[in-house]
Amino acid sequence: MSGKRVSIPLQFGLIAAGAEVLFILGTYWAGPKVFVGGIAYLGYLIAIDFAVVAVMVLKKANGGIIVFQEAVKASFIVFMLALG
Repeated sequence: MSGKRVSIPLQFGLIAAGAEVLFILGTYWAGPKVFVGGIAYLGYLIAIDFAVVAVMVLKKANGGIIVFQEAVKASFIVFMLALG
């Protein structure tokens, strides 16, 4: 094994993207009222939750310390993968 690891924001971003796809498909299959209704905004909460968890895991991986720039970068990567 080469020892290369996938970055934490990339892992959580891909998981969040998969969750978003499943959520969008679920609302689409539920019908037009659900797809364009208020429940569709819950998709944003999925991305926010995964971004927060990714930053917390990154903080734990760095020994309990994370600078603001790293936190913003990690959450931005998760948001772009989940909502993009």
